[in-house]
Amino acid sequence: MSARDLLLVLFVMFIWGMHFVVIRIGALEIPPFMLLSIRFALCGLIFLPFAKRISLETLKNLARYAIPFQGVHMGFLFAGLSQVDAGIAGLVMKAELPMLIILGWFVFKERFGLKTLIGLLVAFIGGAIVIYKPHADANVTTMGVIFLLLSALFWAIGSTQLRRIKELNFPTMVGYAFVIALPIALTISFIFEENHLERLQNADHTKLAIVLFYQVIIVSMSHFGWKVLVGRNPVYILTAFTILTPIFALIGGVFILNEPMALTTIFGGAVALVGIAIVTFRQAGKHQELKHVKE
Repeated sequence: MSARDLLLVLFVMFIWGMHFVVIRIGALEIPPFMLLSIRFALCGLIFLPFAKRISLETLKNLARYAIPFQGVHMGFLFAGLSQVDAGIAGLVMKAELPMLIILGWFVFKERFGLKTLIGLLVAFIGGAIVIYKPHADANVTTMGVIFLLLSALFWAIGSTQLRRIKELNFPTMVGYAFVIALPIALTISFIFEENHLERLQNADHTKLAIVLFYQVIIVSMSHFGWKVLVGRNPVYILTAFTILTPIFALIGGVFILNEPMALTTIFGGAVALVGIAIVTFRQAGKHQELKHVKE
């Protein structure tokens, strides 16, 4: 990996980690699914004009990805971050990689060895420590944690559907995916959330504008940066850097949101990240072995 790509991947991880902080700021201003609906609508308006026409089959495959990933995963993420501190949420969401591996085992019959199993167990133990005893002043609810775990699960489900999607340029994929997911967010918002106009009027509009700019422009640019990185570097190397996202979320939560952090949370987070690292580097090793076999 070149020095340029190293700086880019660190920047992308920083943006993704800080996104937990940004979502929490926004979800405390207006209802989470209302915020998500506005984000989806803005992304559709911005990216669809640059999208290319796609076939019905491609649209169906895109829907299989967008509904669980954008609609359900993002919905549960926003709902969870309205009830859980950003730093703790960042750690809980790292359950997405173990869940993806377990889903691969169930759905695609992909095998994993003892080292990966040990990594999964260590990750879950660390996550249990984080959830079991956070700081006394931390904002953590049982329902919020459940939302985040469901978000991680649907992230994994959506990720498995990416295999169905053929090469699409960035505006096409993002534009269509967000528009497909928009009715889900709108429906849930109108059913379960109340006083939309009142909450919007009473919100801090400066904060809300910053949150939406970050989500619609900055995060979208980061995904484009990730796409560039994937085109120039092996995915298994890039995946290892995703371990940094909860660290950036923790730092952002403490310094921007003044979130309290207990030693047990730090210890549990470290244990969970060790487990994730074992799994990540083991998966990287398997990719490398397959590459050598093909060569």
